[in-house]
Amino acid sequence: MDTPDPPSQPPSPSVRASDADRERTATLLQQSFTDGRLNYEELQERLEQAYAARTIAELDRLREDLPDDRESRPATPAVGPDMRTHRGRRGGERTAYELLVSYVIFMLFLIGIWLATGRHGSFWPIWPMLVFGAIVASRIARILGR
Repeated sequence: MDTPDPPSQPPSPSVRASDADRERTATLLQQSFTDGRLNYEELQERLEQAYAARTIAELDRLREDLPDDRESRPATPAVGPDMRTHRGRRGGERTAYELLVSYVIFMLFLIGIWLATGRHGSFWPIWPMLVFGAIVASRIARILGR
């Protein structure tokens, strides 16, 4: 005969944190970043501390100044820091610009290799230019919201 489990109590702050506890905290931190409560640097710092935390108390300190309103919010997927949501139009343009500059620098590097190897055969850098150009163009369009 099985006995019913007693109602679960919140863990004591001195109890060691589990991976699930760290993930819940990381999700809350990422949601707070998405909501604009944390900037990118704060998010990165707190995520590092969350994954290094050993106790529940350490995790509690990371979220003590953030609301815990997950129950009242519709479920949304966790947003990683590299998605740059809620940074405003200007932040998105800066990111798109940096992506475009990185693309151009890489393509110039490939052209330099082609030139340094004697320009034998066809202009092979055209293929990475086309493929990566299409990828970069779609990412920039997504960043700018078009």
